Amino acid sequence: MADRYIDQKNQTRNNNNQQADDRGGGEGWLAVEGYDKNALYIAVEEESMEKCNAAIEAGANIDYLCSRSYIDKDGTDCGKGFSSLHVACIRGYLPFVNRLLELNANVDINAEKGRTPLYVASYNGHHPVVEALLQHGAAVDKARTDTGATPLYVASAFGHHPVVEALLRHGAAADYMANNGTT
Repeated sequence: MADRYIDQKNQTRNNNNQQADDRGGGEGWLAVEGYDKNALYIAVEEESMEKCNAAIEAGANIDYLCSRSYIDKDGTDCGKGFSSLHVACIRGYLPFVNRLLELNANVDINAEKGRTPLYVASYNGHHPVVEALLQHGAAVDKARTDTGATPLYVASAFGHHPVVEALLRHGAAADYMANNGTT
């Protein structure tokens, strides 16, 4: 009797896994190598627009936040709680950013420590991505991290002049102070 129960449990699990695979990761997520990334998140990481579109067609959650650390191509641990839009903005993948924005991805979604897509794009100096986010209504001063840093603050700190100009053109407050008292 116990063997039959175990067989039924395994069959149910296999059926559920197949159904999730058929839908592009079930409720928008797919377990991969111990990380809870969804199929869309993986497609953006892999720079595959074909997989991105397939995941979207299958119903992947556009605003899903991965609870594990995002490790960039160069091995940098960028932190936790990123969406597919965050990943596209970190890497400067404008076609993916545009596709996700077309589908009404949350342009002001917060990751760990208050980082928004605009913040991570500004931090990395991706001017065309910053412009796209601003054109889709990203809040220039909403993106204050737990240290009080804004997109303008980090773009200035890293010398990303075109990003600084774009943020100022869209009304970024130049007088916000970070928690350490710097502007």
